[in-house]
Amino acid sequence: MKRAEKIQLLADEWKNLGLCQILKWTIAYRMKWKNIHLRPKGFREDVCLRVGTSDFATLMEVRESYDVSPKFPVNNIIDLGGNIGLTSAYLASKFPKAKIVTVEPEASNFEMLKVNVAPCPNIIPVNKGVFHKECYLKIINEGTANNCFRLEESEEPTPIRAISIPSLMQQYGMETIDILKMDIEGGERYLFNEQAHEWLSKVKILMIELHDRYYSGCSKLLFLCLKKYSYNIDLGDCTLIIHIDN
Repeated sequence: MKRAEKIQLLADEWKNLGLCQILKWTIAYRMKWKNIHLRPKGFREDVCLRVGTSDFATLMEVRESYDVSPKFPVNNIIDLGGNIGLTSAYLASKFPKAKIVTVEPEASNFEMLKVNVAPCPNIIPVNKGVFHKECYLKIINEGTANNCFRLEESEEPTPIRAISIPSLMQQYGMETIDILKMDIEGGERYLFNEQAHEWLSKVKILMIELHDRYYSGCSKLLFLCLKKYSYNIDLGDCTLIIHIDN
């Protein structure tokens, strides 16, 4: 890592954690602890991270990627690609009255997610994968970092069931989605199709990380769907924040 990159990393850690939490993480890392509880800035409650995994890097992205302050009341949030629940916990701190449905398919991530959202009764964890239809899904890159799992449809039954965005809205009583966060490692290519307007027409803010590096054309599909709408785009750290005039 170059010197400039190291300096930027330290600056990001200071901004998100502060000195005491940085020292706590450093001790845990050097002592090879299994888990550690931290209280990042902007969070109402501690979050639990798995030491030696991608959890810490994911935490560093949350505030920079998902810091939004809408001028309208936020009542309904859907978090697709919930990972270990850090984004949902952060959004619950910003919008404590909002209903937050968090979808995460991978079993070990989901167990950590349940721990991290347990103090937030307004967060509903869902152990499924989002898809454009009801089916079984499989992880196609086992052994990768915990924040990079990719899914495809499976012809055989698997532990991972798919759920569509309209089904989520119906099941959890959401007529509109004030904030839809989507970081699903290329799975967005299945969602932005001719049926997307069934739910996209009800979204006010879409926070999305696109994955053309895995599947060429993800961005094109998104913007083809957005042609029907008036919208503005802000840039998060790794995310497009799209304000849709719905």
